[in-house]
Amino acid sequence: MNFPLFVAKRYLFSKKSFNAINIITTISIIGVAVGTMSLVAVLSVFNGLENFIESLYNSFNPDISISVVEGTSFNSSEFPEDKIRDIEGVVYYSEVAETYALLKYDKLTCPAILKGVDSEYKDISAVDSNLYQGKFVLEHGDKNFAVIGQGIALNLGVSLTNFGMPLTIYVPKKKIGVTLNPMDAFHQKRITPSGIFEISSEIDHQYAIVPKRLVQSLLKNKDKITGVELGLDPNGNVDEIQAEIVAVLGDKYAVKNRYQQNDLFYKTQKTEKLMAFLIITFILIIAIFNVVGSLTMLMVEKENDVAVLLSMGADTSLVKKIFTYNGLLIALVGTVSGMILGLLLVGLQQYVGLIELGSGTEFLLVSFPVELRLGDFILVFFTVMFIGFLATKYAMLRFQKKIESSSTVSMLNNFR
Repeated sequence: MNFPLFVAKRYLFSKKSFNAINIITTISIIGVAVGTMSLVAVLSVFNGLENFIESLYNSFNPDISISVVEGTSFNSSEFPEDKIRDIEGVVYYSEVAETYALLKYDKLTCPAILKGVDSEYKDISAVDSNLYQGKFVLEHGDKNFAVIGQGIALNLGVSLTNFGMPLTIYVPKKKIGVTLNPMDAFHQKRITPSGIFEISSEIDHQYAIVPKRLVQSLLKNKDKITGVELGLDPNGNVDEIQAEIVAVLGDKYAVKNRYQQNDLFYKTQKTEKLMAFLIITFILIIAIFNVVGSLTMLMVEKENDVAVLLSMGADTSLVKKIFTYNGLLIALVGTVSGMILGLLLVGLQQYVGLIELGSGTEFLLVSFPVELRLGDFILVFFTVMFIGFLATKYAMLRFQKKIESSSTVSMLNNFR
């Protein structure tokens, strides 16, 4: 039997008179529990938001995007399409032609990025599942259609019910001489909007999806594309497939997976999560150092018990172990209680939605999204326990010289 641990448990869990030590110990446990619960909850909210935003970006961005390193476009006839399609794990292949344009609807204008796509784009992206209005239709025979972001639609006042009002696209000409009519400096096309998508504010205010042939027609080059987007087998290894593509294409092309396409978003998200973790951990440090006060008063109260132990032959290391275990038990009880409370809070938020963001079509989410990850759960446990260990260690260092420099007789005299 571990005697120091047994005595420490008796000090913590045995029925005692209601005094200041009990109050301080209870406050210490509550402080640790609340801090632990906060860490679990905040990390879960960041995980939920990350997954939600990632799902929005993933509905627009492909599994793999390929672009030229130098310049903005390249000839599709020079691209090794067959070799890329033959790579195991590549399921869909879509050529993309993008350009900046000015959109006009009635009397309103708005800048936009025209994203010209082919028929396989619908299989690669999930834009059609994020439609706010209308249908995802880009071509019908010889007629072209546009699916625009909700931000562009609001800026232009686009109404899908007004079939007689087309959307006019203006793309600057690369070479233009002196002209008296400013409109001569632009290639123009008219197109009918067929749908409005809602993904994120950044994408909704920038992109208008149109047929690739329309963009190439505006640019007066039917062989130019700005990139290739690939849809991969969900069961495939993305890193291995990406490495094979790089081996085929060499250093002339930039091959990016979804993480690399949204590099800034992921770095920002990780930084915000780390900062929130550090802030709450700092608050937890302040709360958990109540253990120092609790141990200090416990040692004062148990002077007689220490004297008895020393008179029976116990050494000073055993006394130190008793109070060390007591401090660790306070941290452990608070940590476990806080993790259970955090788990319950996250579960209620996930399935009930305790904290709501709002209601109505203007909100993509009704309540805060949460996700509890095992790695975060383990991280919180060891972080709180490590802080509890440091607090206990600090408390024992304050009394180390007194305990180690005192003989059994002098300790008895001090504690009488």
